[in-house]
Amino acid sequence: MNRTVLQSVFVVVAVGLVTTLFFLPKFVVSNEKSQLEEKNTNNSVTENTAPSTNDSQAMHKSVGSPEEQEKIKKWTSNYNSFPSKEKRLIFADSLAEIYTRLFEYDSAAKYFEQLAILENSDKNKLKAGLGIYRAFKVTMNVKSRKEMGQKALGYFDDLLATRPDWTDLKVKKAVIKVYTETPPMGGINMLKEIIAENPNHVEARITLGEFMLTVQKVEKAIEQFEAVVSVNPENEKALLYLVDSYQSVKNTTKAIKYLDQLEALDVQDEYIKSVIEKNRKELN
Repeated sequence: MNRTVLQSVFVVVAVGLVTTLFFLPKFVVSNEKSQLEEKNTNNSVTENTAPSTNDSQAMHKSVGSPEEQEKIKKWTSNYNSFPSKEKRLIFADSLAEIYTRLFEYDSAAKYFEQLAILENSDKNKLKAGLGIYRAFKVTMNVKSRKEMGQKALGYFDDLLATRPDWTDLKVKKAVIKVYTETPPMGGINMLKEIIAENPNHVEARITLGEFMLTVQKVEKAIEQFEAVVSVNPENEKALLYLVDSYQSVKNTTKAIKYLDQLEALDVQDEYIKSVIEKNRKELN
């Protein structure tokens, strides 16, 4: 399991009282602005869940352009100086969004949470929960990951209390439980239940597949990724996992099949293109 892409899945397993799992895929769809959207008609949440290739490459390191840094400086000053709650909400929201674009998820989470603190509406609780969740997914500090996971879980549980069938939030709750609980089976069972009810839920299947990789159950992981590709043949993340998973079990034919499928998408992201090129050389 030391293939290029699978190496980007970081796992910490402490035997005995503590078991912590953490996945940080390097490959994902890049050059997309992270978006948070609540669709009231079907209680769904869309976001770049695994979002952006640059997430892993530039984690907390991007400083932005001089213009962006000037905006951050100005908005931070305004946020700290204005006594008006309405104006502080505006600047907190602006700071959260610009930090998200710069992949500074810890800083973004801080201001998304301030939205919920300043005005405790469902809309702001959703933004806070998702903002903290995004930071939770990329942090490599075990203690911080657990703290952020529990904080995000608080917002999700609050929203689920009035909308218990909100599947996307249930998936994120399961993800947090997988990453922070010992043992992680509560979250795993939640994912399995969600998949049983929603077989085409991409995030649930990919998360379950990632977990299966960490416990060396490659064939079970492949089942999840292939289920994703069967309904979404252009899912780059699932295709990349399939290429590396099949290489790891020495099934070159299937690895090439999914590499061809990925290459046919004509992906423009430079990182993904480099992974494709590397795999092509190894498979030929």
